Amino acid sequence: MKRGNLILGGVLILAGTLFLLETLDILRINVWGVIWALTLIVAGLWILGWVTYDRGHAETEDLSIPMEGAESARIKIRHGAGQLAIESGASPSEALAGKVSGGIEYQSSLTQGKLNLSLGAPGRVYILVPWVRSLHWTLQLNDQLPMALDLKTGGSESKIDLSQLKVSELDLNTGASDTTLTMPATVSHTRARVKGGVASLRIKVPEGVAARIRATGGLSEISIDRDRFPRSGGYYQSEDYDEAEFKLELDLSMGVGSMTVQ
Repeated sequence: MKRGNLILGGVLILAGTLFLLETLDILRINVWGVIWALTLIVAGLWILGWVTYDRGHAETEDLSIPMEGAESARIKIRHGAGQLAIESGASPSEALAGKVSGGIEYQSSLTQGKLNLSLGAPGRVYILVPWVRSLHWTLQLNDQLPMALDLKTGGSESKIDLSQLKVSELDLNTGASDTTLTMPATVSHTRARVKGGVASLRIKVPEGVAARIRATGGLSEISIDRDRFPRSGGYYQSEDYDEAEFKLELDLSMGVGSMTVQ
């Protein structure tokens, strides 16, 4: 916050000085053009400096959220810029554990055996470019807890491994990101909706999981393994989908970028 105030103050002082010089007929320039160009330069330098500062100085914190007797969970995760990893590995007494840098805020409540958990970036506001945050989160979920996941990522590198988790419902919305997503391996029926913006997205379907995939894209390249998931009408579908023990119903939507499913 102090850094943002100093930059804003500096820009205002510079603008006032330029207007004064023009008023006194000492300087003959397009003041507004100069101010706009300098503002862009200063903002760009500030972004680079802030991101470097976050990565070099942010402390790593341990995170532990207890089960509290939960029988199921709905988990919402909102991540901005940086790196995100999600996997199994929480202890039997924890719904979620992990290590985070750049800060994190969460809220949890338990209603009739269902844990509602929401995690997001700290509520800091930055002058000029409020969306810039460098977050590095490694989150481990309880592999015995049935859950629904709602994930949203920004300009990030994400590795999301759900192969050992009991995820029956997934909503993933990515921004300008590079994402690797591994689907659950031992869930009877998973419904997943994945939406990508300007993104590179790789989706892995574990062996032994049958899938029905619907894909739409704008200016994107979508590549689906047709040996495993041959085209069937408006879908790509495993030949044994109807009788399979473990099924994945996957709805894909892509803006600009590339997507592979294998």
